[in-house]
This record gives sequence, structure tokens and C-alpha cells, in this order.
Amino acid sequence: MLTVFEKDRGCSFENNYKNKIMAYFGEAPETIRQKHIKAGLIYALWLFLSGENERLQQEIRKLRKYIGQLEDRQEREQCLGELEFLLGETQYNDVEAMAAYFKKSLQLLRQPVRFFSPQTIWGGGANSILFMFYRQAGTLQKTLDVFPQAMAYYYRLVQNHGAGSEYVLASEAYFQRGYWEKAFILATEALNVSRRNEQVGVELCAEFIALRISIALGNKKRVREISRRLCRSIYTAKLSKPAAPGSICSWGTRANCSLAGCRRAIFRNRVCFIQPGAVYISFMDAIYCCRRTICRFWGSCVNLKRRRGVLIIFY
Repeated sequence: MLTVFEKDRGCSFENNYKNKIMAYFGEAPETIRQKHIKAGLIYALWLFLSGENERLQQEIRKLRKYIGQLEDRQEREQCLGELEFLLGETQYNDVEAMAAYFKKSLQLLRQPVRFFSPQTIWGGGANSILFMFYRQAGTLQKTLDVFPQAMAYYYRLVQNHGAGSEYVLASEAYFQRGYWEKAFILATEALNVSRRNEQVGVELCAEFIALRISIALGNKKRVREISRRLCRSIYTAKLSKPAAPGSICSWGTRANCSLAGCRRAIFRNRVCFIQPGAVYISFMDAIYCCRRTICRFWGSCVNLKRRRGVLIIFY
């Protein structure tokens, strides 16, 4: 079973079987666990994503012991580097702490991280990178300065997973500061980089901020173009399982579409965006989800409807 986990790299872990998985790892003999350190690293990352912090700390202590018992020096350094990467992941969303761990991991590793799959959705399906990493008032510029270096380390560790995210973060920051044209240039750069590296999660973030900027600028033509392109991207993307259990990328019915209800929306060819939850685009809080609301801006009409917990926007 641990061999299967290692080959699958945790992509098939489901929270429906959470207790069983924890029981399997808890009951596995020490001699078996020692031979499958990579499976332990995958399990530890899954514990972090599942919010099992106490079990995570126990697993990290076990991994340190197993790694320390390795006789091969190169394999021991590789596993130590992967453990440092794991510790960096657990520091989310403290960018400085993450960068320090990733840098140390890079110094130890001789090859990319083996237990992490670059096919997972970077960011777990979130549609705003600024929302993910801006954690304290007054530290926006510091975040903008540190984030690119942290991601430079990260890219080398996991084969460009999340490529383009630093441009999205900068675009969102400039948008909030009112530099809308510069923000759109950065969003376009993010789109180019993410598409070149096949990072669908980052691409969708870039499309979302480009859409918000276009709405703010009153560019109706570009709003329609991005909306149609966004829907096509969501509909056609063959997304793998997201890194975070329960993220929006795990919903949907066809080709693991990243947002629920996408198939019906695109069939009608009228929907620009679908978002689970209560709020759509937080442009000056002008658009808010309710039972049936009509918002008008720049002569355009937006019809918001709630269906089965999913917000659907028609133009």
C-alpha cells in the first residue's frame, strides 16, 4: 500500500477515507515505514492540508528518526531536503519563513522533490493570490519584495509548479492601489507564463484579475472576451486532483472542471463566471450575491442568480 502511495504521490487521497488512512499509517510496522520515507512525506503533507496538526508534528518526528537511520549519505541528504520542503509548506502563508525553508531544501537536494506532484493545482483552487499571501496590514510591499524570491526557490524544487504566480500577486496589488493599466500588463504576463508552463490554477487567477481590471476600466469588449475565454479554459482544462481537500477545483462533473456548474453555464454561452460562495467580484463591493439582484454599471446589466449554492452571473 505504501508503494502505491509513493507512485501516486498522494493524488488519490480522499478525506472520505481520512480515518482509514491515518489508521493504516499508525498501524504500519516501524521496519516497513523506514523503507517508505517518501510515503511518510506524502502522508505528512496530507495531514497538514487536512488540518491534523498534532498528528503532523508526530509524523515529522518519526520522519526525522527514519531519515537519520539511512546509511546512504546522498539519500539521507535528499530526504532531509524534502523534509525541509515539507516544513516550508507547513509555514503557509508566512512568505519569509517559507523562503527560508525552501532555500535550505535547495541546498540539500540533488534532484527535484520526489514526493510532490507538479500536476496538482497550485493554490488549491483559490482565485486570488493576494488573498492567500497578504497576511498583515502594512506589509504589502514587503510581501511583494519577498514573494518572487520564495517562488524562485520553489520553482527549482518542484519543476515550475505555480509558475506565473508572482505576476498575479503584483497585478492584484497594483489593482488595489489604483494602477489599473500596469496591473493589466502584469496580469497578461502572468497568463503567458502560466500557459507556457501549463499551470491552470495560476492561469485562472490571472484571468480573474484581468476581468476585474477590465470591469474597473469600463472596457465592455474586453470583459466579454475574457469572460468567454475564462469559461472555455474552465470547461476544457483537464485538471488533476487539487492539492487542498475540498477546494473548488475538486468540484464539477466533466474533465474535473475547476468550478461547479460550469457545463450548463457554457452550454448556454452566456455565463462569464461561476463562483461557489456568497461574493462574486469584490469590485468596490458593488456586486453581492443575493436571491435575485440586478446591478447596473457603465450601461451593462449583470443578473446574479443563486442555484444550489452556486453563484451564476449572466451578461
